[in-house]
Amino acid sequence: MSTIHILDYGVGNIGSLNRLFRSLGLSVVRATRPEQIASTPLLLLPGVGSAVTALERIHALSLLEPLRARHAAGQPILGICLGAQLLFSHLAEANDAAGLGLLPGRVAPLTGSPSFHTGWSSLDHERLVALGLARALRPADAFFFNHQYVCPPAGAPRHVPVAALPQVPALYLAGHLVGIQFHPEKSQGQGRLLVRNILEDHYGF
Repeated sequence: MSTIHILDYGVGNIGSLNRLFRSLGLSVVRATRPEQIASTPLLLLPGVGSAVTALERIHALSLLEPLRARHAAGQPILGICLGAQLLFSHLAEANDAAGLGLLPGRVAPLTGSPSFHTGWSSLDHERLVALGLARALRPADAFFFNHQYVCPPAGAPRHVPVAALPQVPALYLAGHLVGIQFHPEKSQGQGRLLVRNILEDHYGF
């Protein structure tokens, strides 16, 4: 069983993500020390809750520079929900404080309707196909979202939007960086399939 690391900075649903990745044949180890960040084939950035708290913990644990060094080395990083948002330059939720700065752009509040995106939504299936991530998935498959801030599409041009909300990226790819805005661990079988496709068809695991 291959081993990957999930960064534990106090705001992640690590238990349910651990179960998801174990079901895909991977072992997940919690990483809390800077030296653990460079020593794994894949680093997961989880996230539920406050961007302010997440950034405070990342700085308190001296994780920022090791994360940036991993990015500079082209090593895979997969961000989920808040973890996906943290990869960008600035976060409106944290009073426009700097994020990890691995991708350009500002994570901003949703505008218009809905101002809070929660519940089950399908993805733009044609875009999933174009990015090579649609294996075994159907156009009607839905995924569970729960967020009020949105990643900037221009910061990650290779993205898959929510089918009914084309201004909302649900998934983005930027080489070794991948961000998932929804919760795959709460999205039943289709969430597992999409994560499998990212691991196998994008990262080559």
